[in-house]
This record gives sequence, C-alpha cells and structure tokens, in this order.
Amino acid sequence: MGKKTRAVVETSAGKAEGRYSEGLFVFKGVPYAAPPIGPLRWMPPEEVKPWRGVRPAFEFSKVAPQIPPPPGVLDALNVVEPQGEDCLYLKRVDPGARRCPPTCTCLDPWRGFQHGIRLPTFL
Repeated sequence: MGKKTRAVVETSAGKAEGRYSEGLFVFKGVPYAAPPIGPLRWMPPEEVKPWRGVRPAFEFSKVAPQIPPPPGVLDALNVVEPQGEDCLYLKRVDPGARRCPPTCTCLDPWRGFQHGIRLPTFL
C-alpha cells in the first residue's frame, strides 16, 4: 500500500483536509473563530460557523494587518504576505493526523499553529 499523502481530521466546526509534507501532515488555514469583521470588529471572538463537507486546508489564510517594518528588515526573507481582518486561522502540523474524540475541539491538542507572519522556513 502506498504512503498516505492526504488526511482528513474532524474539528468542532467540520472536517478539514490536509497534505503530507516532509514527514508531517500539514493543515493550513483552519478557522478557529468567526471572522472579526463588521459588527464583530473589536469584539471578543465568536465561535466559527460550522461548514459542511470537507474543507481544503492546503493554503495559508491572510495574516492580521501589520505596520510595515523599516525598509530592508524583511528583504532577506523575501516575505510578502496578504493581509486582512479575516485572519483567525490556525496551521496544524501532526505526524499522525489522528482523529479527535467527539467531545474535544481538535484545535486544542494541535501542536503547531501560525499566528501573524509566516516565514519561508515553515511548512
């Protein structure tokens, strides 16, 4: 049997599909709260709305709006990130992509997440 290249995990809001990369299953852009836009701006986060089916988790989401760094600071990293207020997403990195018990939110035990800026060395 061939090596598994994709995995589906269950979260409290629905299923997310990730990919196998460099020995780990990686899930990018999984929402953990409702987007803080419109009337939710400057308010405590609200629960993410459940989705139907399997949500692809292959791409990073936007990062929170940032003040530009001084000229030259990030030039060596070649980092250019799309920014926006809809930025409450996690990145999960898991060696086994195991299924979470139905009583937990699968975002709690995830061992890695992306917040703010993404550097090129991340998966």
